[in-house]
Amino acid sequence: MSCQKLMAKAHKLASNSYWSELIPIISELYEEGASLIPLGGPSGKHPLVKFGGRSRLPFNDVCKILSKNNSLTYGIRLHNLVVVDIDELDPNVEAKMLEIFGPTKTSVLTSRGKHLYYSNKANLKIKLPAGINKVDLKYGTNSFVVGPYSIRPDGQKYLPEKEEFSLKKLSSIKSISAAQSEVGNKNFHILEGTRNKYLCHKSIEFVSYVDTSDELLANLKYERDNVCENSSSVSDRELNKIVKWAWEKRLSNQVYSNLNSVFKIDRASYHCINQHPNGRAASELYLLLVDKHGHIAGKTFCLNIKALVKVNCIHAGEKALASGIKALLELGYLRMVKNYSVGHHGRKFQLCRPIEQTTDVRE
Repeated sequence: MSCQKLMAKAHKLASNSYWSELIPIISELYEEGASLIPLGGPSGKHPLVKFGGRSRLPFNDVCKILSKNNSLTYGIRLHNLVVVDIDELDPNVEAKMLEIFGPTKTSVLTSRGKHLYYSNKANLKIKLPAGINKVDLKYGTNSFVVGPYSIRPDGQKYLPEKEEFSLKKLSSIKSISAAQSEVGNKNFHILEGTRNKYLCHKSIEFVSYVDTSDELLANLKYERDNVCENSSSVSDRELNKIVKWAWEKRLSNQVYSNLNSVFKIDRASYHCINQHPNGRAASELYLLLVDKHGHIAGKTFCLNIKALVKVNCIHAGEKALASGIKALLELGYLRMVKNYSVGHHGRKFQLCRPIEQTTDVRE
C-alpha cells in the first residue's frame, strides 16, 4: 500500500489536532522500514499491544490503537538499530559516548536527556565500558524507544535535535574494544548455562515494582537482549514461563529476598530430637543444618566442630556439639555417607528422615 493511501486511512482515524503532524512522520518511518508499536498509559511509554516475537505490526493497526487510546506516543523497535540512551543531559557524557561508539547526526532530545541513534546491521556485540553511569544501551527486536515527535501525557516531547529524523542514513556503531571495556565480560555478560537462573532472579527483583505482568515481561526482555550471551536462543516462551512463575509468587505473597524467607521443620522431628538426652545441642545443630542445606535434597557436607563453635554458628561447646551430632545419627535425622580418611577428607554427612517416628506428637 502506498504512503498516500496509508496517510489517508490514518487521517480518517485522527481526532486530535496534533495527528495531522504526527501521522505523516510515523507513516514516513514505516515506509523506511521501521517497525512501530503504539504506546500509552500514564507515562506514555507503555506498549499497548504485545509485540515480543511478532513481525512488524501493520501501520493501520498502530494508528487504530493510538486513536482508540487517545495516545500521541509510539515506539520504534530496535531491529538492526542501537540507541544510546543518555538519562541526563551532560556534555561530558555525550562526548564520551560519541568517542566510544562514533559520531552520529541522528539524535532526539527526550524529557531529561538524549537518544543517539546508530545502525547495527553488522550485529556487533555492544556493551558499555566500566564506570559509565546514567547511560543505557537499547537494541534488539524486542526492545524499543519512544519515537521522535511523540508527546507524553505530561506534555513532554521527543524532538529531533539537528535535522529531520530519518533511519535511512544512520551512522554505523563502532564495536567497543577490549581495552575500553576494562572489566570484561563477567560484569556485563551472563553466560550460557546461567541465563535462566539470572532471569529468574531478576524477575523476583522486578516483580514487586511493576504494575502488570506485561511490564515485567518487557523488563526481562531488556535484560535478555542486553546482558545475556546468545540472547536469540532464549525464547519468549521461556520468558513467559518465568513471568508466570514470578507473578504467581507475587499474588500469593511469596516474594522473598535475602533472609526474608521460611524453611520448615515438622513437629515430629522437633519433639523427637528435643526428648533426646542431648537434645538441646542436637536441636540447635539440626536447625542450622536445615537452614543451610535442607533446600537441596541429598546434599552432602562436612561438619567442622571447632569452626562451628569459633564463628558462633552454634552456642553449645565442642563437647556438647559432638554429642549433638551423635544424637542426630542415632535418631536417623543425620547419616554419615563417607567416613574420615587421614590426609584426604573429613566425615561427610547428609540430612535424612527416620523411617519411623518413635514420638507420639499428639501428646
